[in-house]
Amino acid sequence: MVVPQFERLMSKIPPHWQSVFTLMSQGVRHHKLAHAWYRRSQCETKSSWDDLLKALCVVEPVLVRECLMFQPLLACLQEDVAAGFLDFLHHHQDSISPDSLERFVNTVAHHFQTSHQAFSALQNIAETLPCRGIMLPSCLTLDSNRLVERPDVQADLNNVNGLPNVDSNGFLREQTLVSNTHNIRGNSQSVTHETEVNVDVCLHSKGLCDATGNTASITSADNVDVSVICIEDDEAEEKNEVAHEQCDSRNEETNATTDYPCDIETEQCTASGQVSASGSAVDSMKSQLQRVKEAWVAGEKETSPDLDILASVPPSQMSTACGMLGLTDMEETSLSTVADHLASIADKLSSASSMSLLSSIVEDRFAALATTPSRQFTACLASLSAAFPRQLVGVVSDCLSNSQSCTAGQAETLVSLCRSLDVKTLAYFLGELCQSGVPVDDNMVSVAQCIVDLHPELNPTVIMSTLAWLETFARQQAGSAKYGRLVLSFIKVYRTQFNPSHTASLRVIVDAHKSFTRRSLQQAMKNLLP
Repeated sequence: MVVPQFERLMSKIPPHWQSVFTLMSQGVRHHKLAHAWYRRSQCETKSSWDDLLKALCVVEPVLVRECLMFQPLLACLQEDVAAGFLDFLHHHQDSISPDSLERFVNTVAHHFQTSHQAFSALQNIAETLPCRGIMLPSCLTLDSNRLVERPDVQADLNNVNGLPNVDSNGFLREQTLVSNTHNIRGNSQSVTHETEVNVDVCLHSKGLCDATGNTASITSADNVDVSVICIEDDEAEEKNEVAHEQCDSRNEETNATTDYPCDIETEQCTASGQVSASGSAVDSMKSQLQRVKEAWVAGEKETSPDLDILASVPPSQMSTACGMLGLTDMEETSLSTVADHLASIADKLSSASSMSLLSSIVEDRFAALATTPSRQFTACLASLSAAFPRQLVGVVSDCLSNSQSCTAGQAETLVSLCRSLDVKTLAYFLGELCQSGVPVDDNMVSVAQCIVDLHPELNPTVIMSTLAWLETFARQQAGSAKYGRLVLSFIKVYRTQFNPSHTASLRVIVDAHKSFTRRSLQQAMKNLLP
């Protein structure tokens, strides 16, 4: 069975960081979800970032067109994923050790030419570095802290010989590629090395092509003998490369087979068997998902044994599975069954998979709420909140962040949802609302008032975020008595936790207020003073 390129590379990344790359792989619209995930995660420590950057610098052997190359893991990812991650890193680079960031840029800069989607993001990061001892590839130079191509140097990385040199911290000192003489169109190239390069299995058992057939990562034992054969026929676009490899279990070097017709016939038979097995597995999964969908539509109370298939679906493919299940277009009468069944496997689902499932259920329906809430949809949210409290709150917050508005129907739905959440999740929800930047209008005031009335315990950071959020719209809501009552309630509930910074922010809000609650607010402020 051929291991998909993306899944194989993800297995090399620290598990707690894999959600970021999964979201990046699902398109630009999911980049905000990646930032939202980061805010909810515990990955902001420098040591966590160091572990990630080291993993992204680990050398991976990769077959690009006719050349066997060695590249950092980041350079093996799809261009849009690598570019999205570098933008993400640039946004959060204050949390990263400067030394680690410099070593990281020094390593990956060797592999991103100016035409690569990730180059501009890498350039943005380089501009922020102090440029102390940054080593760049021969084809690039750092001009005023900008990565630019040197016109006097021809960058031909495919002709560089040698193996990667890794320092004690796990970073590459110098990135080089292995590519001996290669004759294009029908001839073979052999590469043998005795250095451990972070490989998994022999080529003959895993194959050289990934699921898309574009770039094939290879894995091998210590000694590898590879023959690459290019077929120039009508099926070349689908096959790209056909590879034959022999791996000695006793790590003894073997000679490459040159009997091309036999090689091609054997490889075609092997590929046919792999495609057949893969197709059978896909058909089986489709059948299971179809049975799950039918059980939901029928409103069956008992969970289907096929439901466990969702736990085995990789996060990167969960959105596809959701499409097969028809979650976006499913009748609302079936939502209660869906919520109950998903709750039964909540502990088997990863956070990224849960987010994909909830997004398919919630996003479009929540966006469609105008003036009147849906009773069935609200009940579904209440059921989901019991099993996926933080993930659900995250999805709803992202919906508000994307639309930058809250309708009356959405506000009523959120008020009902808040009443089903525990106090810890309420505190988290309030923090997410503040971070979303959604305007504080009458509808959002209703949601915030409901949260405050339930008295969740807030830490100083959430208190400060809430006050900053309210202060941003203080002048806009200066004449709103509803807004004034919210501020007054907030003072009464959390007055014992205020510090001087909180008091200063409150002073700005109260001084700007004009409604009949002004006097009550002023008296509350006086009571805060020692």
